[in-house]
Amino acid sequence: MTIVEAICKSLTDINAPASYEDIYNHIIARKYYEFGAEDPLSVVRVKLRVHADNANIKSAINKRKYFSSVSGKGKYELFVLLATPLEPAEKTKISTKKKVKIKPSITFRDKAKSFFSIRRPEVHKIALIECFWMLLGAFLPILTDSLMRVILLNSGFLQAFNENVKGGEVFLLTSALITPFYFLLYRYVNSDIDYKKENKLPYFGLILPLTLLSSLAGLFAFSYYRIGLIIKDQYSNSPATSLFDFEFGGWAWLIYFVSLIIWYYSSYMNHLGTGEYKKIRKEQFEKLRTTYEQVRGAQ
Repeated sequence: MTIVEAICKSLTDINAPASYEDIYNHIIARKYYEFGAEDPLSVVRVKLRVHADNANIKSAINKRKYFSSVSGKGKYELFVLLATPLEPAEKTKISTKKKVKIKPSITFRDKAKSFFSIRRPEVHKIALIECFWMLLGAFLPILTDSLMRVILLNSGFLQAFNENVKGGEVFLLTSALITPFYFLLYRYVNSDIDYKKENKLPYFGLILPLTLLSSLAGLFAFSYYRIGLIIKDQYSNSPATSLFDFEFGGWAWLIYFVSLIIWYYSSYMNHLGTGEYKKIRKEQFEKLRTTYEQVRGAQ
């Protein structure tokens, strides 16, 4: 079996977009191919890109195409297996002077998998557990106050909960949710060059503007709400009170939701190394257990 055949078989087994590290680990685990190179990971990545239909490699124009790159860059680039291999341009008699775009056979399901399986699902699990407990702790005062209003004031729970969200305190939660991103950014900026090469921040161009907008929106909303309470209490007859009649309903939820996305991104990136380590440790444990059972069965 050749390296390309081993990669094709591995992608068939995985049945989802996978990085070259995932494919290499699968090949080793299933013993599809024995590598003699000093850097087998690079060999797998080169083969994937050379035989990918949408990789921009001029020297690979005459190579048969088995794969397609669907998302990511570098070590986080994901590949899928084409439904039918594509012959080189020379064999199919397609003029090289004209740019011919060949769409890979990628279904909506493949795109969805590539979005939700970027990097490691183990890390998503860790981030989701943390997210649950963080949300429970963050909303506990609001939930408690809403329940007290139901008991003491005979108010509806949803109405009480919504009134609490409109309050200025909710924007303190958005500031707390955004803080981990600034810590992540500080640690990344002050890290060495090797760390930056191995741990790039994906979607940074999207997350950073969202972070700045959410921070400014939260600060403005909190200040607006608090100043409005003071003006209405001390200057109730002033025309200026009308300037503070706006209630943050849907906007409060939107700001909070964006802040939650930023928090999840930061938590995920911080735990990425932990997830990688756990996967390696699990694979080593499974391999050791299989070897032990084989030796025990031979006795």
